[in-house]
Amino acid sequence: MVAVEFQTTIKNGMIEIPEVYRGRLQQQVRVILLGEEAAVSEVNQRSIVDVLAEVPGQRVFKSATAVAHYLQEERAAWDR
Repeated sequence: MVAVEFQTTIKNGMIEIPEVYRGRLQQQVRVILLGEEAAVSEVNQRSIVDVLAEVPGQRVFKSATAVAHYLQEERAAWDR
């Protein structure tokens, strides 16, 4: 088995093997890719409250007090 290591840039989804290694490698090769992860954009790090605020009709209650009041009314209706 032959093992080589090199760094290259991916161009249009293709990895170019440097000329110096092409003679040593035959048709069958094993490829292991190690790359740096792209930084997560701060724009994508939004809270669920922000996401729900943008969806129309999904936030029925404006506060925890409004939720508590609604639940109290529902419980009272069960007792009737």
